[in-house]
Amino acid sequence: MKQAFRFTLFAVSLSVLTVAPLAAAIEAAPAASFPTSVTQDILDAKTKEVESAAGLTDEAKSKLIELYRRASSNLQAASADSTRAA
Repeated sequence: MKQAFRFTLFAVSLSVLTVAPLAAAIEAAPAASFPTSVTQDILDAKTKEVESAAGLTDEAKSKLIELYRRASSNLQAASADSTRAA
């Protein structure tokens, strides 16, 4: 019984010691380092970046471009919904 308690205590302590520095790093990160929202300009830039990337396979490029196009479509739909709601 004591051994199981010690193991549980050890596991919890290890978890806290592992997660605490990560949480502190996230809280200490400057807000400017994270984009607040995705814009059409960001999606366009990312699409151009993928199109000109030399280190990506054609399959990877097409998947990424498709994801950026879907994101763009979703962004436009959200903008239209926001306009209708106003």
